Amino acid sequence: MNAIRRETKEVERSLKDADAQYADVSEELRKITQERLNTEEELMASNVRLKQLLGELQAQKEQAVLHQSDVPQQGSRMTMGELTRKVETVLMNVLDERFRDEAFTSAITEQSSLSSANKVRVEFENDEVFWALQDNYSFEMLLQDAARYWDVASQDVILVDERGAIWPNDAYVQLEIQRNPTHKIALKIKPVAVAVEEDIELYGREGEEESDDDDEDMDQSVLAIALAAEDELLKAQATGVTASLNTKQKLALRRKLKYELYAFIAFVVFFVWSMYGRRTVRDAFRLQDAVATAFTEENFGDYNEKTYLDIANAEEMFDWMGGPLQDGLFPDTLYNDQPIPSSRQGYVMTYNRIVGKIRLRQLRVAPDLACTLSDAIEQYDTTSDGSRRHRQFVDHCYGAYSMKTLSNASFGPAHLANTAGTGFKFSTAEENDLAGLSISGKVATYDGSGFVRDLDAVNRSAYIEALELLKDNLWVDELTRAVIVSLNLYNGNYNYYCISQFLLEFSQGGTLIPTANNRILRIDLYEMDSLNNVGKILTLYVPEILTALGTLAYLLQFFFRVYRVKKVTRYFRNVFRDRWVFVDLVLFTALITTYVLRWSYYFSRNRTDFSPFNEIKGGRYFEMTKLAEEYSTAFIIDAFTVLVLVIKSLKFFQLQKDLMLLQKTLGQAIQDLAVFLVMLTVLFGGFVIMGNNIFGMQAPGFKSILDTLGTLFLILLGEFDFDEMQEVSPFWSLVFFVFFVIFMFFIVLNIFLAILNDAYTVVRANTVWDELERRKPLSLQEKFEVRKAEWRERKNINRMKKVKKEKIKSARKAKKEIESRGATRELFDPIRRKNRRKASQDSKAGDADGATSSTRADGQPQRKTHVKDHPF
Repeated sequence: MNAIRRETKEVERSLKDADAQYADVSEELRKITQERLNTEEELMASNVRLKQLLGELQAQKEQAVLHQSDVPQQGSRMTMGELTRKVETVLMNVLDERFRDEAFTSAITEQSSLSSANKVRVEFENDEVFWALQDNYSFEMLLQDAARYWDVASQDVILVDERGAIWPNDAYVQLEIQRNPTHKIALKIKPVAVAVEEDIELYGREGEEESDDDDEDMDQSVLAIALAAEDELLKAQATGVTASLNTKQKLALRRKLKYELYAFIAFVVFFVWSMYGRRTVRDAFRLQDAVATAFTEENFGDYNEKTYLDIANAEEMFDWMGGPLQDGLFPDTLYNDQPIPSSRQGYVMTYNRIVGKIRLRQLRVAPDLACTLSDAIEQYDTTSDGSRRHRQFVDHCYGAYSMKTLSNASFGPAHLANTAGTGFKFSTAEENDLAGLSISGKVATYDGSGFVRDLDAVNRSAYIEALELLKDNLWVDELTRAVIVSLNLYNGNYNYYCISQFLLEFSQGGTLIPTANNRILRIDLYEMDSLNNVGKILTLYVPEILTALGTLAYLLQFFFRVYRVKKVTRYFRNVFRDRWVFVDLVLFTALITTYVLRWSYYFSRNRTDFSPFNEIKGGRYFEMTKLAEEYSTAFIIDAFTVLVLVIKSLKFFQLQKDLMLLQKTLGQAIQDLAVFLVMLTVLFGGFVIMGNNIFGMQAPGFKSILDTLGTLFLILLGEFDFDEMQEVSPFWSLVFFVFFVIFMFFIVLNIFLAILNDAYTVVRANTVWDELERRKPLSLQEKFEVRKAEWRERKNINRMKKVKKEKIKSARKAKKEIESRGATRELFDPIRRKNRRKASQDSKAGDADGATSSTRADGQPQRKTHVKDHPF
């Protein structure tokens, strides 16, 4: 009975609260109705005033017409256009003044409560928007548009009428409005959609104050609109139709692209910063320039008329080794004729110390392997004494160097041919620490094997004796195809190593072709000792870490994009409909490759085991070519990555008007340029083959296909040597030059410019037409609708901000209440557990007594009583 009384009291209390709430709602409804009546009266008064103004304007117009007809020659006439503009100006001023009044704007909105024949009005939380009715426009489409406009999920809302009945999604809006012209359409959130989730983004973190950062909230809503617009574009691309986006979606996409541009600029800055933090190009150039000055630019010969690049035979090669090379390695005295101290021996150009020894490596070929002598140079005849004789004009032929023609046979004196390291015994590429590496010259490509001789880099007399030994035993002969002089230098001022290689190739024609190559590398890129240096951390480690994080973020963004394409279009292949995806794939490949090369170089055993001290290698030459290859390859991929980033930057040209025009021009002309490129390749290839065959045997600029290609490009730029062509053939040089200039310069180049000009004309015309459409003068009604739409937009934005703040506050309040209940529950849990144990013990004791005496004295069955658990 007590429980029933308590429930009755609670029901009566709830009924009183409901009556009080009903009274409050009734009073509020009465006030709203009164305000509506007042507003309607003000609107009627305003309409009367507007009619009066229109009447006054009409009277003034009639008086002006009469005045003009009476006195046509006096003053200046007012045309109908001027009068119309003045009338519109006065009306717009009146409307601006009235729109500043909230009551007037509310009345205008209330007056348009009913949907017109070609428009439909949708309400949502004290806001309204009109949509133009189209054929076959269903309520499902209207629901999607309304949900997108008010930034809510379409599955969380429904369309209802003034009675709360749900409009059917498959019905057509125009037909339903014609049947029920007085019915309203309102967007209503489903009860499930208002559930508040316990999220950090909604509640905030523990101890965090309330934030009024409205810009951040606005950015989040803009990004959501942009994502929805991208989904529409993906659907349109997948179905092959054109997506129609409203102004709000276009602005959201533009703002999202701006955010991407900011992130892209930051990534490019950190990537370039990290690249230059690992190597200074200017210092590397100065180091290799010093080495080139010491060895390749010094003069030698009988009259000091030759340099390294002028070497033409083996004799001049040994003169260079005993001249500039020897003087650069072992200078005689200081500049004041004082002897060089022992502490300064082994230095080149004052600061560059030689690492290890100097290596001479020769590569040879075997005779009659890659070529056979012609039968025309053989002769079988009879001598004067009657004996048969067979003779050849030359004894052997010697082919170009390759892995098939190389010779590994020892040569020279027996005591040298059987001893390794003398230059007369063959050693493999593995023995020379050059496995898998090669050096390319102008004649051929050479592997890491050969006949090796290491020279002392400190003892001048030992160096001279070794050179004399090689010359006396005819180290270079007709089987020689290349001699490679290698030495390593270290500069402590720059902390760079320089690997110098001087390649002297012996062609099959008998000439010697010299080339020189200096490679710069740094051994200690990332060392633990540099963590104590703040400058190293800022210039090396911070950019590397930020670049790695940026690369990871770009990869995650790309995968998220692929996921969205799969989710929206159900196929992965639709990802490749966007041409920028291919640029992203190339960029990701380059970024991953450069990081793999960086870390492979860092953990390379050749780098970790390297030491510049000579005794580590037992006094041998340090082979650092493989390290130099790994180091230079990493920076080549970095440079290629920067080029891809520059190409990717073209994507952001659409943010600026003039740059967007350039981007559209390139996109418009891309197909025509592809056809033009095919035509250019055919014509250019024909001239390359023609020039190579006519001038290639005598003119150095045409001696190979690649050289001819470069020479013809220089002709297009106006830099060429016509005398070189004329020395070969005066007639054909003139014919070739005239035809090449006419076809390639006057015809092909102008076709290229014409393609770009036509594409620019098309894009410019479309842009101007769109601009004219956008700037087309509006009528008075259109101006009125625009002003009203702008006011609704501002009101909607303020309402959304307010609703979001209220939701956040209520959610935080609910969370605090839940936490306070939890604290109270934790406080009384021990008391509850104690009472439960006590009640359980009493219940067990009662059951035991009932087992012994289950009936009363009068024979009636005993009734068991159950103790109800109390909370305390």
